[in-house]
Amino acid sequence: MLSAMSTPIPLGECHVWSASPRPLPGVERWLAPEEGERRAAYRRDADRDRFTVGCVVTRVVLAAHLGVSPGEVPLRRDCRCGRPHGRPRLTVPGPCVSVSHSGGLVLVAVSTAGEVGVDVQECTPDPGVPVEAVMSAREAAGFRMTPPRARTAGFYTVWARKEAVLKATGDGLTVPMPHAEVTRPDRAAGVLRLAHRPDLPVGLWDLPVPPGYAGAVALLRPTPVPVEMRDADALLDRYVTPAG
Repeated sequence: MLSAMSTPIPLGECHVWSASPRPLPGVERWLAPEEGERRAAYRRDADRDRFTVGCVVTRVVLAAHLGVSPGEVPLRRDCRCGRPHGRPRLTVPGPCVSVSHSGGLVLVAVSTAGEVGVDVQECTPDPGVPVEAVMSAREAAGFRMTPPRARTAGFYTVWARKEAVLKATGDGLTVPMPHAEVTRPDRAAGVLRLAHRPDLPVGLWDLPVPPGYAGAVALLRPTPVPVEMRDADALLDRYVTPAG
């Protein structure tokens, strides 16, 4: 059962909040100017709702940890391109955050155990990218031996694991996904090789997301970390009224 409580996160833990996109009228007052600008730039309601829910869940959870209101959470967004659209980071000491959304699911990972990366993928029939764009030659050879009925879910499992790892390392998609090798989708999540950072310790876990999705969370931590799933839908019901 998912918990809906938002309280300070104990040191050395990672909480992953799961929500469904929805309109959140009135929350503009909580968003930073760059968040509001990006929100307004979305043309499709579904994209705007996914982004907004990710922002609001991040702010509500961090507000409880810091003892401030959601609008007072000091966040910045940095990207290597210089534009303010990277992952959110606190400008004061506190947890690390990663956000991902796909289809009808938003995940927000908040970690007091070090840098974190979370990813979710909706398992659509056509991923829109070839296997070689996601897997190394060694991984692809093994994947082609997967029974056909398991290939779609397996492909997205590998994809989510790799994006989670590359988000945790801070590389994102500046590093090709084949450079990060992970375990086969029918085995427990784990990192086998990071070609560009061979000595970096990374923990990796699959997440219990709804059917039709694949999700994973990665932490730059050499030892196991407690990872808990939390109910962000109930959190939004509690903190965000229909009138905002």
